[in-house]
Amino acid sequence: MGAWNPGNFSNDTALDFVSEIASMDDLKRPIDAIVSGLPDYIDADLACEALAAADLWAGMLGRPATDLPEEAPDLLSNFGEPSADMLTLARTAAARLIAASELADLWHEEEGQAWNAVVDDLMQRLDPATPYESQISEIPVEGGFICSICEGVIPESDMKTVEIGFPNMPEFTMGTYFHGSCLEAKFEPPYFSSAGSAEERLKRQIERFLFSEDNNSKDP
Repeated sequence: MGAWNPGNFSNDTALDFVSEIASMDDLKRPIDAIVSGLPDYIDADLACEALAAADLWAGMLGRPATDLPEEAPDLLSNFGEPSADMLTLARTAAARLIAASELADLWHEEEGQAWNAVVDDLMQRLDPATPYESQISEIPVEGGFICSICEGVIPESDMKTVEIGFPNMPEFTMGTYFHGSCLEAKFEPPYFSSAGSAEERLKRQIERFLFSEDNNSKDP
């Protein structure tokens, strides 16, 4: 998965889904799949599609996401405003994804607080009766991200990015983001090659840190 950030459109699965939408039925498919009796544990791809669909519905209400794809406004102009029942289904699906899904597990292992804020914000935008005020002010846009160590906002000038893999899931990769000082305080050198790419030793350290049970490993 090349793109992998907390936003509902910030992963390749969601972007592929949006590019293939041709009808309202396409939009409803992942939402219906989640609320119509699938197994309790929902896989990550379906979860990404459902959140993207729900966020497009929020866009139809005039409450778009900050990472709405460029092609989405033209797409949304082809559909009418979602019904109250559709919005209820979308909120139900989002709540299920937070409670029990592979996507929730993946984010809780990395930046669960940031991902939860995005989904909570979506659920608020899907409720026309709720006055909307963004709940994701701590999640920067335009290139800034949350540090995987201190969970503080990273200025773009100080951001260090390392792409790592998931244990036992070689088909997935994700970007991790750090303040330069946090990365150097937590992990042992070498950090980056002369070409700027992350050293394999650094990647292994980050993977152990993010996926260890206590999230406090510093073993090189």
